[in-house]
Amino acid sequence: MRLVITIAALLALSAEALAQQRPPGPAPGGQRAPAQRQAQPAPPPPPQIFPCRTEAEICYVGVVQPDGKLAVLFTNHEQGDAIAAQPIAVQGASLTQNVGAVVMLTGDFSAGTLANAQLVEAAGPLLSFTIKATLGGDDQPQQQQPARGGGQQQRRR
Repeated sequence: MRLVITIAALLALSAEALAQQRPPGPAPGGQRAPAQRQAQPAPPPPPQIFPCRTEAEICYVGVVQPDGKLAVLFTNHEQGDAIAAQPIAVQGASLTQNVGAVVMLTGDFSAGTLANAQLVEAAGPLLSFTIKATLGGDDQPQQQQPARGGGQQQRRR
């Protein structure tokens, strides 16, 4: 008797488990399930990141050169590729305290010069290093530095 009850319980539990695992599809007997809702549209993409204070503002991020020019790393100006090709002269803002630092400027660009320039912000040494390393805006050529540890390494045997 116990054997019959155990088998009946196993059949009941396994039939229930099989019913839960059945993939969605046409219902048995050829009947179709009610129409499922269409997939929801993808959410809109997040707003584009811009480094300026407002979306409409044109700004110039670059490294201040020893001669006072700006080596532009990023700009949202429509002629950005031409501007970033060579250092540009800056008029209206004194950049002598920021030589080698990354700065953000605004102003009017024409004929290779940023006129009416205003300094928005100057990065500190660590942030300048990070930006230059990331965007490749090193203001001086790379020099080979000796490895730390005093020269040649000795092999251990």
